[in-house]
Amino acid sequence: MNAFNARDLDAMLGWMHPAVDFHPLWLSGLHRTYRGHDGIRCWFAALQHWRHPHRINLTELTPSEDGELLAVGTLTHEQHASPTPFCALHRFADGLIIAAHHHMSDPDSLLAVRPPDPTHGHHPEDERPPA
Repeated sequence: MNAFNARDLDAMLGWMHPAVDFHPLWLSGLHRTYRGHDGIRCWFAALQHWRHPHRINLTELTPSEDGELLAVGTLTHEQHASPTPFCALHRFADGLIIAAHHHMSDPDSLLAVRPPDPTHGHHPEDERPPA
């Protein structure tokens, strides 16, 4: 989160697995899913292009026994007076983030709809019916 707030792409990539499955906040001009370091680079470029100046302020980090980390805090934006609830669920493999799901909600809402584990080869996009 510190690397994100500093807009330090190299530091962010240093924490992410090369096959990361990243679901950032769904903001104007951004997609819902980015995969791998190339995907993170695309997301970061779009973030810069659309000039999203938000910052993440963490208040709580809760690790789980199965290799997840729940991050809770607020999202602030220089043009908005009130912070917005923020939470993220990160999964790790080999000490790096393999999946990240970020939401503007409380942690109970995120955990109630726990995202699938991409390390098991499952992606909701893969379940679309054939055209």
